[in-house]
Amino acid sequence: TVLAKEIGISPEKLLLLSDGKNKTGHYRLAYVLGLAAAGALDNNGPAYKSAAYACYYLKKYELAEDLYKKAIDSDPNLAPAYSNLGNCSMNWDERMRRRSNIDWPLRLTRILQLLITTMQSIAKRRKI
Repeated sequence: TVLAKEIGISPEKLLLLSDGKNKTGHYRLAYVLGLAAAGALDNNGPAYKSAAYACYYLKKYELAEDLYKKAIDSDPNLAPAYSNLGNCSMNWDERMRRRSNIDWPLRLTRILQLLITTMQSIAKRRKI
């Protein structure tokens, strides 16, 4: 809220700018704009998703994963956040596998556990 007010741009405009910068490959700026928007929006899921998208392309997979989780927590109906979270986890896990020669099935288990935890969280919120 502070940044949006300070520079005189609405949080909705910050989100649009963040999405636009992601499309043009200006990921660092997209990340900052997305976080600024997330701090000022009531439904900040799309803003966290935009910041996470930028982190993914900056190869900051763990941070992207955390931001996608925040996006999903904020807006459980944000379908792209789920698929992007899966992609992020797969890339991060592949990178770790190459570095440490850890058995791939163990990493796949981590991804499945993340998916199960996320789905359980959504079910609790929706009281399914």
